Amino acid sequence: MVEDVGLRVVLSVLFGVTAVWFVLHGVRGGSWADRVCDGCHAAMSLAMVGMAWPAGTGRFVVPQVLVFAAASLWFLLMAVLPSGRPTRHREHADGGPWLHWLHVAMMLAMVWMLLAMPHLHGGGSAPASWVLTGTVLLALLLAGTALSVRATVPLLRRTPGRRAPAWHLAHVVMGAGMAAMVAPVLLI
Repeated sequence: MVEDVGLRVVLSVLFGVTAVWFVLHGVRGGSWADRVCDGCHAAMSLAMVGMAWPAGTGRFVVPQVLVFAAASLWFLLMAVLPSGRPTRHREHADGGPWLHWLHVAMMLAMVWMLLAMPHLHGGGSAPASWVLTGTVLLALLLAGTALSVRATVPLLRRTPGRRAPAWHLAHVVMGAGMAAMVAPVLLI
């Protein structure tokens, strides 16, 4: 949960926009694997909107942990399976193989936040393992987001006939938003 109300609103709007974008992207087409990926992103965005607010914290923890643990495994499989696996959107190839690992880190960060928040906000001292795990995930989120920015910047220089980099921008927003949500949990 984020303490600053203004940041809550900004993160809620950003995650709301990415949720809608990924739903529309998934509906628009692609393979079944594409739709699973887009569904995972949309679910994560919606869960992050809820996590930003006090009323959304601590709700439906077990189902969310199960969904995001499964999503972590899905993206792990997407990262390690040979290239003959179900193809991902053309944009995935543009991003590089690290993008699958950013997805793994984002989904694991979701699981971590759901499980760690009661320990870290419970008033007592948090076990070092929770803090260390969160710190590693935060570092991976920041690195992955920086790589997303690096992949997106050249696409911003649009040439005639080239698509806008919305897919990459959605990943930049999600990575930065996740980092903005994980960091306060570690600092409390």
